[in-house]
Amino acid sequence: MSTYVALGLFGTVLLFVLYYGYRGRRQPHLRRMAFRNLGKQKGTSLLTVIGAMVATALITATLLLQASMNASQEQVFVEQFGRINSDLPAVGQTELVKQSRSYFAKEDVETLRSLPEETYQGHPLYDEVGGFLPTVGYEALLMKTDGAGEAVALSPHTHVHGFDWQEAQTFDARALVGAPTDLADDELVLSTRTAERLDVQAGDEVTVFDAVQHKQVFTVRAVVPEQGLTGYRGIEQAQATAVVSLKVARRLAGVPNDAYTNVLVSAKESLFAPVAQSFRMSSSSKYHALLMGSGWQEEPVKAEAWQRVEHSLKFIPLFNIAGVNAILIALVLIINLFKMIAEERRQEFGILRAVGMTRRHLIRLLRMEGLLYALASGVVGALAGIGVSYLLLLGLRDTMQRAVAYSEQLDVRFAFSVDPAMLLIGFGTGALLVLLCVWFVSRRATREQIVDALRAADGAGDGMAQAKRPSLKRQAFVMVWAVLTAALFTWTLTDAFRDGLVQSDIYLLVVFGVGLLQALMMIVLVVTALPFLTAGVQALFRGLHGWTMILRMALRYPEVNRKRTGLLITMFALVFFLTSFIGVFLQSFSNYFVASYDTRAITGGYDLMATVPMKTWTTEEARQFLQKRDDAPTEALARTVSLWQGTAQSLRMIDPIGKPIYEAVVFNGIDSAFAETTTIELEERNSHYKSDREAWEAVAQDPELMIVTDMPWQNGGEQYRVGQNYAIRLSPDVTVRKKVIGVAKYDPQSYAYTTSYGYWVNQQALQGIVTDPRAIDSVLMMRLQDEGDLPTVAKRLEKSLNLAGLFQLTNPQAEFVAGMSFTTLFFSLFEKFNLLATLIGIVGLMVVMLRVIRERRQGIGMLRAIGVQTSAIYKSILIEGAWVGALGIALGLLLGSYTGSLLVGVMRTGMATDGSGAESAMQVVFPSGKLGLYFALAMAVTLLCAAIPARQAVKLSPAEATKYVG
Repeated sequence: MSTYVALGLFGTVLLFVLYYGYRGRRQPHLRRMAFRNLGKQKGTSLLTVIGAMVATALITATLLLQASMNASQEQVFVEQFGRINSDLPAVGQTELVKQSRSYFAKEDVETLRSLPEETYQGHPLYDEVGGFLPTVGYEALLMKTDGAGEAVALSPHTHVHGFDWQEAQTFDARALVGAPTDLADDELVLSTRTAERLDVQAGDEVTVFDAVQHKQVFTVRAVVPEQGLTGYRGIEQAQATAVVSLKVARRLAGVPNDAYTNVLVSAKESLFAPVAQSFRMSSSSKYHALLMGSGWQEEPVKAEAWQRVEHSLKFIPLFNIAGVNAILIALVLIINLFKMIAEERRQEFGILRAVGMTRRHLIRLLRMEGLLYALASGVVGALAGIGVSYLLLLGLRDTMQRAVAYSEQLDVRFAFSVDPAMLLIGFGTGALLVLLCVWFVSRRATREQIVDALRAADGAGDGMAQAKRPSLKRQAFVMVWAVLTAALFTWTLTDAFRDGLVQSDIYLLVVFGVGLLQALMMIVLVVTALPFLTAGVQALFRGLHGWTMILRMALRYPEVNRKRTGLLITMFALVFFLTSFIGVFLQSFSNYFVASYDTRAITGGYDLMATVPMKTWTTEEARQFLQKRDDAPTEALARTVSLWQGTAQSLRMIDPIGKPIYEAVVFNGIDSAFAETTTIELEERNSHYKSDREAWEAVAQDPELMIVTDMPWQNGGEQYRVGQNYAIRLSPDVTVRKKVIGVAKYDPQSYAYTTSYGYWVNQQALQGIVTDPRAIDSVLMMRLQDEGDLPTVAKRLEKSLNLAGLFQLTNPQAEFVAGMSFTTLFFSLFEKFNLLATLIGIVGLMVVMLRVIRERRQGIGMLRAIGVQTSAIYKSILIEGAWVGALGIALGLLLGSYTGSLLVGVMRTGMATDGSGAESAMQVVFPSGKLGLYFALAMAVTLLCAAIPARQAVKLSPAEATKYVG
């Protein structure tokens, strides 16, 4: 799609070039005049190109940044999935549990392969499935040792798997390019990423820990790129990949010689269409529904990975707002500039018309000049956009990689790339913006009659005309518009507005849109009421006689040329509206998370969690395991408990054709040690229990009891009640019932930690619900003696667990820091990115003021001739620029800050609605120091840019200025 858009935009620009190139050849006098006019005013022409270039650069940078992000994401799916779309693990399969097996036999694989030949609700399924590949895999530790057998480098959390090479060639031939097919029993193939972690190459030896933690030494046969099977990380979301023969994989995983642990499924779409593949065979596909109805459960690994990456990078599209903002500002600036150029050359146009040039010729002349501006600004802006997007990605890359790795367990390597299509779109958009504005201005500029055009521009054009007193009609309009603006402002303060937005999924865009509408209405109000503001300022300084005349000269021109002044104010307001909006939201958002995030509160009183897959360790066994390890920092642990966690397939409904629909439900099995130490509070409990602790202890002792978390989406929208008998339908014929004796509070920040919410039963009851022992994991919950030692202890403990074959250590505090650093850095960069748009406003002011000086030469000369001092003229022009800049900057900062506070208020209302109590920590925080600094710096640069044309004005001699014509 982007390629077609790029070709369309570039083709449109090319058509303009060819057309006006043809016209320039047929009418060379117009071509020469166009080049002469640009060369005659090199300074203002250069500033005009710079103003349009900045907008093109911002648009191009936005597009290239997102293109690089998308390319990096897609590369992950090419490397780590290839044609793999979903994975059916043997552990937990209901059909296998019935046969007391935790692996696939050959006949099970054949059954799965026959399913696509069937139909579902009358639709054939063969068009969805590309192929099947049974594999054997497990999560292992790989180690490189020195001559003494000591570990030199570790690669924990590595997915070691094997498969039949002939079947793999049929499944995904591309994935095995360069990989040997005749692996010996003591050989393995490493992916490039695994080899980098171990610092090994072909021919080196690597130690592999098998499923029971016995060491086996292998020789690296080859190191191959990650491309599908050679980069697949398994459903455990490992961090590296190694491939062995199928025979060796069975031996390492400890399964029978004819068994398989997983069956991989591919879709028929192209290898390079990860989005289409992922969602075609996600949970909504017919094939998935048929699997569920037949009693098989699959993991749509590619779709889930794509969603996790998209969730981590959900803020990236916000850069589009800055791009749209840049387009709006560029439109305002370019229209303003070309209107001034046309006004400045009004007499020239009249003379050209008088000597025989037609209106059509004048239009072509202006459009030729505009085409030259468009091409120059488009090329320079696109090249500048490459540099801006590279710097942005360079600043975001490392933090984004850590955030995605911590929060989503995906290894995404963000790399900068220049997408030719996006580059052309940026160039074409910027160039067409200029052409569009010139097209609009040129038609209006040449409509004047010859006599009117030849008349000296001594009216509104030179700024010497007296400002008209506000008419009754204008006064009435100002009053009505002020009432409408106040009504909109008042409406945003009401509870009805905020409550209504909470129900919307796009409340952020709605709030931003309402705030932008308020800003535009305020700009119209300020420009319309400019005479009243001018009168007020003059009245304020009436006692200072030396400044009275200067203020009159300074404020007259903006008042007389209200359209031009309004466009300048709009430029500044749009820039600082978005800047202050992001500033307030970021500060409030950051303060909220820092103030409200308590690791121990969201995990039930623990600092670290380690998962022991497919094991049911008691708390005593977990403590003994840690104590026996010399490298484990047991002295730093205050307490350790073992919580069991398992997933049961609960029957949710029977579909219209009689197929049962199951839902995966996670249960937590607790013991007395957990009940004695957990800090999870109950918002409701059976009156028989005097304290929360007693209720937890009762569940730990009695297999008939249960505690749940009150989350409406968890129970089909129904709320739990104390005393309710909750039915768990494991199959149409098997139902397990538990009595609810307590409802736990739900903290939204604990969403990533399933041990902190959901369903709690005792460990004996969990074994009755999850009948396959291999489907139950032990989660070691650890609390430290000193929370300040967490980074050091976590690092030591992770290494100790890795050497023991355990790789799933969770550090919530580190995950929070990674996530917050990404969010904070992202918004900070976005804020600075938007500040680049300030250049447009400042350059626009400078260009307009330079044009104003040229336009008002005769008026300035007359003032000099009647004795007005050069210092007074200098001050008046300086104040004029400062007046326009201050109005726009102040409007943008105030309204942007208000819109940011409005968004925070809506989020606070949403938190109050969910009953979590988190709204008390969400407060509006105005970064007054930062906003004040923005205002001061912007005003300083504005004054500097206004001083340049002011100095040019005072250099004009009266005689030279008054004889100037056209």
